[in-house]
Amino acid sequence: MRKFVGLLFAFVVLLGLLAGLCDRLWRSHVARRELSEPRVGSVSLGRWLLDNPYSVPDTAAQETLARAGGSAVPVLVRVAEQGLSPFELRFFLLWQNHLPPPLRKATARWITADPNRSAKAMLLLGSLGSEASNAVPALLRLARVDFMGTGQHARIALLNIAPQDPDVRALELAWLNSESIAASYFFREANCTYQEALPILLGAIRRNPAVAGNELQVLAQYGEAASNALPILRSILKNGQGDALSVLQAMGPPAAPAVAELAGKFGITEATDIQILDALRRIGPGAAVTLPEVGHYLTATNPLTRLLAEATVASLHGEPTAVLPSFQRTLEAHRPFSAEYDPHFPRLHDSVTYSLGPRQMACWIAGEMGSTAASILPSLEACFDDERELMRIMAAWGHWRIAHRADKVLPVLQAVLRIPNPPARELAIHVLSEIGPPAAAAEPDLQAIMTADLNTRRLVNLALTEIHRTQQPK
Repeated sequence: MRKFVGLLFAFVVLLGLLAGLCDRLWRSHVARRELSEPRVGSVSLGRWLLDNPYSVPDTAAQETLARAGGSAVPVLVRVAEQGLSPFELRFFLLWQNHLPPPLRKATARWITADPNRSAKAMLLLGSLGSEASNAVPALLRLARVDFMGTGQHARIALLNIAPQDPDVRALELAWLNSESIAASYFFREANCTYQEALPILLGAIRRNPAVAGNELQVLAQYGEAASNALPILRSILKNGQGDALSVLQAMGPPAAPAVAELAGKFGITEATDIQILDALRRIGPGAAVTLPEVGHYLTATNPLTRLLAEATVASLHGEPTAVLPSFQRTLEAHRPFSAEYDPHFPRLHDSVTYSLGPRQMACWIAGEMGSTAASILPSLEACFDDERELMRIMAAWGHWRIAHRADKVLPVLQAVLRIPNPPARELAIHVLSEIGPPAAAAEPDLQAIMTADLNTRRLVNLALTEIHRTQQPK
């Protein structure tokens, strides 16, 4: 009897393993049969993903996927769901690490699950943004499994696709509470500002300020709302434990109690000095006690530092528009400067860096002043024909923030959309996002470049969402 029971148990186990293998082979057959479009060159997307689990999509592949848009979502979801169970993981690692290359190549077609392939498919889904909204249920299932990066890649995809979805929000807050090393990194990459996350982030910073780099960068996204963190930020800045400067810079006037700590960091590097000047300028009269230190930079050799120091002195005196004549002279001087400054573009969370020289900075700061900088509008309009795309964009951006005349700036931005310069084109898209409904006339130009690449498609979707969101019926 015992022998019979043992044989029966062995038979059931073998039957289960056989059923699992048959299921895997059937799913592989279905995937290979159904994943026929869109195509990457002459190869279907499904075939390309199955054959190239480790490679990043090249330009041609990204353009193909950008053309496909939402139609690629079912393909990508199916590939993303081909994860590994713990049993399959052991088999996969044995196959990957111990089989000789010829045998591994010969049996590769039977291996239909690969965490790297799954991760890549999820990254591509995230690049499609809101177009991949029907992938949210599948990604939520994957995001709840912290397995070889699968859960983490699903999270960043969800944050790019549906950051305000209640289930996505709850999941992200749970991850932040888990104190996972990568939790705040992905939160930062998605540029999230959930109000419920602030106390969680502050707790993480207090526990270990020396290694709280990601949390500090997230706080910078909150601006004035991060003012509750001021005591710990002052301590971090004083002790040199982390990048608290960028948070104080973004905070503006509420950072006034930290002006002594800010002024104490002058003289470390030129780049740091510029950042401190900008932080003090944003604080305004509350930082007036630093006027003697700031005054030293009015004679700096770097023209950008001098100009920023002038703007800072004017702001500390409570008369920010006093710098406008200097801005006007700078804009009318077409001599290029080598000095540059990298400002904070809060919604362009990608790898493109936009460094501004003095003329572009004049546009940026004048734009922040709003209608009080109206005297500089003729100088900005004169820059609409500048030979450099960045200068034209920044002039249009400053003009919009001062006068809110879409009819003046849209022709400039639409012309930039039509040139093959991705960084400039992406910045123009960001300006159109800020303009919102009054930029409706630029929609055909935005639609025309949706197929350029995945990142452009993501930014165009953001811009179109802003243009349509509050558009009032005629």
